[in-house]
Amino acid sequence: MGSNYFSSEKIILDIESEALTIKGQVTADNLKPWPVTLFEPGCMGWYAYVPTMECFHGILSMDHTLDGAIEFNGSHYDFVGGRGYIEKDWGRNFPENWIWAQSNNFSNNNLSITASLATIPWKNTSFAGFIVGLYYKNNFFRFTTYNNTVTKEIRYDSNKFYWQLKQKDLMLDLTIEKGHKAGLLYAPDKIDMVPKVHEYLDGNIYLKLYDHKGTILEDQTTSAAVEMIGDVGKLVNMAR
Repeated sequence: MGSNYFSSEKIILDIESEALTIKGQVTADNLKPWPVTLFEPGCMGWYAYVPTMECFHGILSMDHTLDGAIEFNGSHYDFVGGRGYIEKDWGRNFPENWIWAQSNNFSNNNLSITASLATIPWKNTSFAGFIVGLYYKNNFFRFTTYNNTVTKEIRYDSNKFYWQLKQKDLMLDLTIEKGHKAGLLYAPDKIDMVPKVHEYLDGNIYLKLYDHKGTILEDQTTSAAVEMIGDVGKLVNMAR
C-alpha cells in the first residue's frame, strides 16, 4: 500500500513505476449506503450471517458527490462536482455466473440503481440469488431474494437482459444491455486473482418503477457499468 490510502470517504494514490505514474486524491461526501439493521445487515440481508457463503457483497454508497483530481501518466482528470458509487466484495471466490449493472447517470439526477443476479452455492446445490437497489429522491427501493421479491419475467440473449420484478405492490421493469467497449478486470479465482471480468462502462439500462396507481419513475441511460459473466443463459433459466 505504501503511501496509498483507501476508505469510503477518500482515496489517495501515489504510484510510480517505469510504465505507470498515478498521483492524486479524491474525496466522497454525502454517502448514501444501503441501510444496515439487525435483521437486514446490508444488501445481503440475513445471508450475510452465513459464514459459509462463497462471496459476500456490500454497498457502501448508492450515490455521493466527489471532489479532487488524479494525474495519470501526465494527464489530468478532474473529479470536482462528479458523482460516485462504492461497493465491495470479499470471501473465497466470485460466483460461477453473474449479471451485474450499475448507474447513477440518468436524466433524473436523484436516481441510482444497482442490480445483480448470480449463481449462489448452497449446501449441495445452488440457486439464483439477486440484489436490486433503487435510490430515488431520498427513497430506497429494495428487490431482493430475501424480501419476498418475485421474478415475474426474465429473458436473455447474448447482449441484452430483460427482468421484471414484483415486491408487494411495486413492479420494476429492467432492460440491461452490454456496451461496445469493455475493460478487463482482475477478480478472485479459486487460487489467485486473475483477469476474468469484462466490464462495459457504456452499457444501457432502461428502468420503469410502478404500482397499481401508475408510473412512479421511468428513465434510461447509455452510461452504465455492465457485466455478464459465465454461463448467463444457465443462470437465467435457474432464475425462472
